[in-house]
Amino acid sequence: MAVSRISELRLRKMLAREKERGRRAGMLESMMGSPRATRGSAARRLKMGSATVRSILNGKPRTDMAPRAKANRKSPKKLALRQRRSLVCKLATMIRSQKGRKRIPYPSALTIAAAMFKETGVRPSVSTVTRDLHRLGFKNRTRPKRTFNKAKVAKDRHRFAMKKEWRDESFVDAVVWSDETEVDNNDRTCKKQWVKDKKNLVPQTRLSKFNVPNIRIWAAVSVGWRSEIVFLDFGKTEEGRVKCMDAKLYKQHVLTKFVPHLKRRGKVWMQDGARCHTAKLCKTFLEESGVRQLFDWPAHSPDMNMIESLWAVLKRRLSEYPPADSTQELKEQVIKVWRDIPQSTINAHCRHATRRMQEVRAQGPEM
Repeated sequence: MAVSRISELRLRKMLAREKERGRRAGMLESMMGSPRATRGSAARRLKMGSATVRSILNGKPRTDMAPRAKANRKSPKKLALRQRRSLVCKLATMIRSQKGRKRIPYPSALTIAAAMFKETGVRPSVSTVTRDLHRLGFKNRTRPKRTFNKAKVAKDRHRFAMKKEWRDESFVDAVVWSDETEVDNNDRTCKKQWVKDKKNLVPQTRLSKFNVPNIRIWAAVSVGWRSEIVFLDFGKTEEGRVKCMDAKLYKQHVLTKFVPHLKRRGKVWMQDGARCHTAKLCKTFLEESGVRQLFDWPAHSPDMNMIESLWAVLKRRLSEYPPADSTQELKEQVIKVWRDIPQSTINAHCRHATRRMQEVRAQGPEM
């Protein structure tokens, strides 16, 4: 009884499917009689699969249907591979000179693609230009910064780096790197942030130095040694102006405190060509003290002074502290951060001078 009932239900479903199939086949035959009808349009209208349409038609040729006219679409113009890559190489290596300063007119794949469209009338995609640049051996690198724009400075830097002392590791370990810098409580942490939405970016607080506590400091470092932080706060003059460091103040607050100790350690004193450093008063004091000195330091060369990279470390770590509300609080934070920098970090930065001098030698005496 149950078996016959199931068979009856199956038979009814099969008959219903065949009836629906026949109805759709009739509609399909009438639709395919139209000269602009296609199997795809019929399948979409009848809500059937294209395979079902083909099976219904059973592969019968359509003698009554005119061929469908193709859309009059013009294929976009394309450059030949060799021509395109030759043009990409030409634009990527183009350099223009303006009053002694070299400029790169097309620094990115986007600007190269725009220049190619302007020159040939064919607009390649940015991804195509990027792929061509990689195939041609180009790499997207960070441009180094240059602190000078005169040929004489380039020659002086090269002459200074060519000294044979820089190839002696013991001499590099004996050099004492010194300089001044300004410190404030602005945000000096990383410039990039991982976010899912642009709205979640946390802006960097960068205010003018006149609107935040700021101080000027001096320090010196060497392999196995560091000086204490010297705050260059000399008060104000009778006219109310802030006192700047001159040769007398430099000798009183810096040289007399550290130079005599360095002589016993066998260190080499390094200082840049600031006026207060090269004054006759300071030169006489250094000569009388008997400390070895680095002479002929080239102008506009802060990148060759290893303490500059340590200043960056100091300011980055200082940004992790809450913003100071006063100058005194900022001084306390600077002292703590300076003392917390491991000596191994200082040693690594000081020994980087050997590699830096190699880079300057490789650049040559030309700009």
